[in-house]
Amino acid sequence: MFSRQCLGFFVIFAGALLTACGESSPDGITVVQEPESATPDTPRDTQCQTDLAFMQIQAWPRVLSLCADCHNEGGLAGTTEFLLANSASEASQNWALTLDYEAANSGLLLNKAMANGVTHSGGRIINNGSSNHEIFIEMLERFRQPISQCDSDDDPAAPTSSIDPSQLRSLLQQAPADVIYRKLALLISGELPSDAQLATITDNNLKANVRALMAGDEFEQFLMNGANDQLLTMKWARDRTSGLSALNSEYFYPQINSRIAPLEQAVQDLQDASAPPADIDVAQRLLWRTRTQTNLALAQEPLRLIVHVAKNERPYSEVLTADYILVNPYTNAVFDTGLSFTNPDDANDWQPAQINQGYRNGGDLPHAGILTSPMFLARYPSTDTNRNRARARWSYYFFLGLDIEGLATRPMNSDSLMDVENPTLNNPDCAVCHEIMDPVAGAFQNWGNDGQFRDQCGWFRNETPPNGGEWLCDQDALPWLGYKEYFNPYVEGDLWYRDMRSPGFNGSLLPSSRKNNSLAWLAHEMASDSRFAKGTVEFWFKGLFGREPTPLPNSSTSDPVFDGLVAAHQLDQLYIEEFASAFANGSAGTAAHGSFNLKDLLVDMLVSPLMQSNGVNTDLTATQQSGLSQTGAGRLLTPEQLNRKLSVLLGTTWGHIWDANRNQLLEDFYAFYGGIDSDGVTDRNTQLNALMATVVERFTSEMSCRLVIDDYEKPTNQRTLFPFTQISDTPDTSTGQSNIKNNIEHLIKHLWGAEHVNSEEINAAYDLFVALRNERINNNATTYLATNADSELTDVHDEFCQLDWDNEAALRMDSNQVVRPWMGLMLYLLSDYHVLYF
Repeated sequence: MFSRQCLGFFVIFAGALLTACGESSPDGITVVQEPESATPDTPRDTQCQTDLAFMQIQAWPRVLSLCADCHNEGGLAGTTEFLLANSASEASQNWALTLDYEAANSGLLLNKAMANGVTHSGGRIINNGSSNHEIFIEMLERFRQPISQCDSDDDPAAPTSSIDPSQLRSLLQQAPADVIYRKLALLISGELPSDAQLATITDNNLKANVRALMAGDEFEQFLMNGANDQLLTMKWARDRTSGLSALNSEYFYPQINSRIAPLEQAVQDLQDASAPPADIDVAQRLLWRTRTQTNLALAQEPLRLIVHVAKNERPYSEVLTADYILVNPYTNAVFDTGLSFTNPDDANDWQPAQINQGYRNGGDLPHAGILTSPMFLARYPSTDTNRNRARARWSYYFFLGLDIEGLATRPMNSDSLMDVENPTLNNPDCAVCHEIMDPVAGAFQNWGNDGQFRDQCGWFRNETPPNGGEWLCDQDALPWLGYKEYFNPYVEGDLWYRDMRSPGFNGSLLPSSRKNNSLAWLAHEMASDSRFAKGTVEFWFKGLFGREPTPLPNSSTSDPVFDGLVAAHQLDQLYIEEFASAFANGSAGTAAHGSFNLKDLLVDMLVSPLMQSNGVNTDLTATQQSGLSQTGAGRLLTPEQLNRKLSVLLGTTWGHIWDANRNQLLEDFYAFYGGIDSDGVTDRNTQLNALMATVVERFTSEMSCRLVIDDYEKPTNQRTLFPFTQISDTPDTSTGQSNIKNNIEHLIKHLWGAEHVNSEEINAAYDLFVALRNERINNNATTYLATNADSELTDVHDEFCQLDWDNEAALRMDSNQVVRPWMGLMLYLLSDYHVLYF
């Protein structure tokens, strides 16, 4: 799948082919042509391979999965005789189904796939002489001469069982329940469980206790971060791409400036009156805060709907079917919903509402959850040629887990794209995608390119213009230029293009009675679709696991890692299908909250070995290693997650020396540490790089000084970091050695977790402490905690630490040379893998 920031380049690169298919606009469909005479893969005859292994490793990923996109129950070819289970884990079933169809229709399957003298609505998916053609031929040969067993003694590498996802999963070793609970408490709720709490956590009550963590502001932020990693509507929270600008000013939302305009006028009046600069500054800050809070609230609106559904234990389908929008006092003023708020400045007070008189010319807008969210529609705009296809593509992807672009990565004969009138409608090679996508695009018929409801104007004809008729607006969202101006095929009263497929979904047409609220109809259809549960799992997969589900490999089947990549894909799919089944059936989580409960689904995913495995219980083959390479702990924390963790463990965040309230990790260094702007940068870094490592070095260096001094200035029984030692404790005495090691053990447990406490780690940390202290003593280093050798040309002897000079009892001297070694040890512990990764 193309990354979203590359779509603009992709349009230029593939423009000619898209134009041939009647598509010359952004977010088009990727079409990959396979050469007519591709060089076949290196034969695999030298290695025995059972039919089941062949199906899993070659036939399914390279050929039959393409068929299954349509040939499944509920799919576009769901009424045909050839139906498959659209799942890689159903290999044996799909093998039998394909074999039976071939036995009853000898040769028809291959001819259909090659569009060889027979009609195939899905177009050609195999070219003659290609590698996929070779695989198909081998599959047919195996139907005649089955291979059910291989001699593993002669060929220990034969992939007869290592590819089995269930067998692969059995190798995973789950982390202890208390370890899982502690890590998740830090991750999703910003809490640090006590030893007493952890002692009560067992395998039997783990899910219930994790679910209990799912409340409060930190959990809501966790949800919104995960949802935005997909929807990317936080693009509109920024000044450069503001939500207020995306709404197109007062033309569509007359009250959009009802709160901001008076503040702008107040600033102007003060400037005109030559008021004191301080007064002008106060007015400008209020204006800036209001504009910032409004844009932030607009960007968060679809994310807040998800939070609202989860928090109130509503079925997750309501993120599509909700007949309301979430507003806070700032967006309420923009949309003029008629709601009132007790505190007009409380940006965290979110309530459901409906947009009625707040839209142009009044009248209720037909809400359909995220599908009609102004910021969602603006984030995925359309054009006069794209005609909502991009919105249809993302709706399928986000809510049904169907990547329409993936459907198009199949061979196409360039000759078939020529001389066909309206190819997206009439050409089978284009129809493979457009049959699925275009009816859903039509369901967006009432929403214009920028996301406004029926935003176009046109002639309402009594006779052919310009001799008669009148100019009316708010009748539809069809463009004048390039469509209405020709008056053919446009007919007055149309809401959708006559040269495209009629609005609908999954083979069902939009009822004429629902033309004014077509997205509400689509939302209910999609939420009722059997793919909705699986799509939901895949939507949250990235936010929870920090990656997309492992795709099937595009490499040659002769690639030595091909089998392992297939295994990784199948293992992910096995978990996804199990998560989806429990989610849909109401058996997820603690199984007490009904079907489609998001919290229950998240519990299942968060405590699964896919996220929580801490190793394996046996030696692994190369294929098994590849298959398990994406599972278990070891995911780099995002800036938001790391900030949440540090704030709990340290009681503070990384602030500026001159402004402790400015969070440097989430502001100044956010992008440098792999954060996204939901615009040009949409994918998070999943591995620490050199730039990110320098950020770690900087924040650990800057924070360690104050952390140590602040903690030592507190009474011993109030300390978080140093409850077992005093600055008088040194390695020179046995008591000092014992106290230092006890405190090191406490720090490792507190920062890394109890599972990492062992004598090897303690001794390594103690040796570092001693080495740092000895270096200071041997170099006759200063005992002042703040010194600046301003008489020197360099700062090599500067050891500046920000001190509390207003506090007479502040710690300013370190005569025993232990405070700075503690700072060095804190830097070491905070920059460790166990802090930066999940």
